[in-house]
Amino acid sequence: MHPDGTLHRTDAFKVGDKVQVRTVIKVIKDMDYVTVTDERAACFEPVDQLSGCRYADGDWYYHETKDSQTNLFFNSLPRGTHVIAYDVWVTAPGQFTSGIATLQCQYAPQLSAHSAGATINVDGSDK
Repeated sequence: MHPDGTLHRTDAFKVGDKVQVRTVIKVIKDMDYVTVTDERAACFEPVDQLSGCRYADGDWYYHETKDSQTNLFFNSLPRGTHVIAYDVWVTAPGQFTSGIATLQCQYAPQLSAHSAGATINVDGSDK
């Protein structure tokens, strides 16, 4: 996110950048008791450290911040496309591999999906 508040897509960042992580979930049928585990790259530190109930894109969910991942728990997830976002700070220079996001229905574990990983480059020079 630029200081002026505009968003841009990139895989190269600088230490101190604020980055919005967006998880896009496409559900082809209504699902109950869904867990999403989003593993973070080692260079990212969540802006919001507190866990709790959240509302986004028409859905209530429990957002849990862990050391290396963010977990999202949905009581129900209706058919359609859902976008969940949270902000992280870039804290270390270097080249990192992002983790994957995994979605699984707790009472029907055969209903699951995962994202691809990516490489993230962080410039060590000051802004």
